[in-house]
Amino acid sequence: AVVSTQSTGEQNETLDDLAKCRVELEALEGAHCEAREEADFYKEQIEVMKTSVIDKLRKEFGEMGDENNRLKEELRRREERKENQDELVYTANANQEDLVRECKTLQEKFTATEEREQEALVYIKDCLKLVEQTHHEKKQ
Repeated sequence: AVVSTQSTGEQNETLDDLAKCRVELEALEGAHCEAREEADFYKEQIEVMKTSVIDKLRKEFGEMGDENNRLKEELRRREERKENQDELVYTANANQEDLVRECKTLQEKFTATEEREQEALVYIKDCLKLVEQTHHEKKQ
């Protein structure tokens, strides 16, 4: 048998202390359980908010991606138009150079023709003088 060195009053006091500790422990366990439930609630709220934010960001980035693709396509079309314009300018310049060369050639031909006409006029005048001279000599 165990021999107790405590008096009955001391034992009652210890039992009261243990009962108080038990009540405090149960209260702490209840508070701990409430705190865990509250933490779980906030975890759920955070998860819902996180999902909402992620969905919003995905939507915004998706819209930004769509806008980015639209802008890339617009840029590609503009570059294509610029290339076409550059090609047209190159062709127009080449055509203009061809026309300038053609005009120079025609001017040279015209000048040569004018010179030949002048030579022909001088020749005709000389011939007329000869005819007049011959006609005048026949009269005498």
